[in-house]
Amino acid sequence: MEWVIVLLLLATLASLTVLFAPACFRKKHPLVKKLQGVPFAHRGLHDEKTPENSLAAIKRAVNEGYGIEFDLHLTLDGQLAVMHDDSLARTCGVDLKVCACPLAELMRHPLSNGEPLPTLPLVLEVVKGRVPLLIELKHDGSNADALVAATVKVLEGYEGDYILESFDPRILLALKKQAPQMARGQLSCNFMKMKGQPLYLRIPLYLMILNLFTRPDFIAYRLEDEKSLPLRIAKMAGVPLFFWTVKDKTAAKTAFERGHGVIFEGFTF
Repeated sequence: MEWVIVLLLLATLASLTVLFAPACFRKKHPLVKKLQGVPFAHRGLHDEKTPENSLAAIKRAVNEGYGIEFDLHLTLDGQLAVMHDDSLARTCGVDLKVCACPLAELMRHPLSNGEPLPTLPLVLEVVKGRVPLLIELKHDGSNADALVAATVKVLEGYEGDYILESFDPRILLALKKQAPQMARGQLSCNFMKMKGQPLYLRIPLYLMILNLFTRPDFIAYRLEDEKSLPLRIAKMAGVPLFFWTVKDKTAAKTAFERGHGVIFEGFTF
């Protein structure tokens, strides 16, 4: 009978640990609260004539005084390309995998406005610390450590404000190990609604179980999923929150007035 009680107690402890995993975070990184007070333009301030993640979109955001959210991939030759998708098919019209090509080859295929693919060093040179950056790291499944190492190296010495985020906890673990001084955030949403991944991956991602080990400084969550249980637990624990990608101006202002960070698209504040 005693072993049954022990098993029940262990099961209860494990359940509570999983339930409260979203509440695990590293408290009081000085940049997070500061940058919650700055609206971030999703992939730069883009529209039909100004492509997402282009230098033109980044310059527009700088001129308007918005923070800039953008995405990074590691190229075959170890460069950091500013691109959301893992392929150039949607934005440049040619199906080349970013991680499988050297930067020079990728830059031969311009964005819709004729600009070449931006790189992280070029973005930093253009922004020059005038507005903060929210940088999402996207790896190809095997290069998380290399992507983080390249990003950290380029950002060393940059005098502007920036924070880093990723959907993949492996990126956060790499950041925790390689650059613990940099603010890191867990991107998430209600993965139980997503159909593109197997259930055994969706469940831990939805529950943010690995927050126990990665200890993010903030959580960036899809606004439409705001009522999901893990996010409610994180809110109650006081985890700093950013919401993505907010396309309704009223909703964006409401979240902003509540003290949350906002990543917006399709309008200006």
